[in-house]
Amino acid sequence: MEAAAETTDAIVLDTRDAAEFAKGFIPRSINIGINGDFAPWVGALIKDVKQSILLVTELGMEEETVTR
Repeated sequence: MEAAAETTDAIVLDTRDAAEFAKGFIPRSINIGINGDFAPWVGALIKDVKQSILLVTELGMEEETVTR
């Protein structure tokens, strides 16, 4: 994933809990936890609806994250 992040213009959006994010993350990634005000924060920070996004999620939360 880190290699993909370095070779594209995609934003890396890490949706894991802040404590997990703090243990290790892809450089320049944005952490917005899936629990809480996820959608408003994503909308506020990622203005371009055509922006490519690489998601980092907890295992099994991929579809839920895309839906939100």
